[in-house]
Amino acid sequence: MVLDGVFRYQLFCLYAFLFIGLWVVLRSEINDNAVVNYAPLWLVASIGVFAAYSIVSGVANLKDCPDAAKEIDRDVKEARVAMTKKGVI
Repeated sequence: MVLDGVFRYQLFCLYAFLFIGLWVVLRSEINDNAVVNYAPLWLVASIGVFAAYSIVSGVANLKDCPDAAKEIDRDVKEARVAMTKKGVI
C-alpha cells in the first residue's frame, strides 16, 4: 500500500482537509442545497453512529474467560486476607 508509513492522525488530517476543501468548493458553487450545507453535521452524526455500533458489536461479541475470572477471584481473596492482616478491613 502507498500509505504504509503514515500514522493514523496523519490520515485523519488528510481526510479532514479533503472533506473541508470539497465542502467549501461545493458550498461556494451550490448555495441553497441542504445536503451540502449540513454535510459536516451529517459527518459528525455518522461518526457517532459508527462509534456506537462499534461499541455495541464489541460488547455483544465479547467472549467469556472463565480462567481469568477464577484468577481475579483468587486475587480478590488474597487482597482481602492481606488487608485483614493490616487492619484495613
